[in-house]
Amino acid sequence: MKIKQRIKAFYSSPQKDMDAIYKQVVGLIREMKRIQQMSNKIEAIVRLFQVISPIQDEGGFKTTLEQIKSKNYGQISPIGIKALETLQKYFESAGRCEFGINRTRRGQPVTADDIWLGDVFGLWTKTAAYWLSREEYLKKESRPDISRDPSDPATNWYCIHDYQAGSFVKRHTVGILENLQVLESMASRVAKLK
Repeated sequence: MKIKQRIKAFYSSPQKDMDAIYKQVVGLIREMKRIQQMSNKIEAIVRLFQVISPIQDEGGFKTTLEQIKSKNYGQISPIGIKALETLQKYFESAGRCEFGINRTRRGQPVTADDIWLGDVFGLWTKTAAYWLSREEYLKKESRPDISRDPSDPATNWYCIHDYQAGSFVKRHTVGILENLQVLESMASRVAKLK
């Protein structure tokens, strides 16, 4: 490392930027674990959007990522930077979208009436509130056309709850958690060095 870079790295360490998001990282880890443990995956997808949408409104970790990249001379590993970049992608894909699942506008609270599920296995797109209100009925609607085991047919509840909402929640919470835990472990190692 050149002397000029060492001086710059000393006075404008990207570690301060990482420290600034540490509490948010720890809080998000806790939330993602809670969401993963929710047995009702339609309620879980609503909660996921309630957590992610405000983060998306604030730009996620985009500013932190830009600041770190501009002053990083090896203090933050490429793994940490990649984790921030990947989290940014998750925040964008699990955020608000006018024609997506979460049809809210910036700043708007997310409710089950704003989350749209369906358009799978011939089911119409309806709100999460609609699907939740019809749970018992949907559990009785057998779908032998999509069942692997004719003696235990899938139901319309399975299509929305497990296949669509459950898969979305699992994919996002697992990916988000993996990257948050990378950031948390980096912060822990730095704290031990201080």
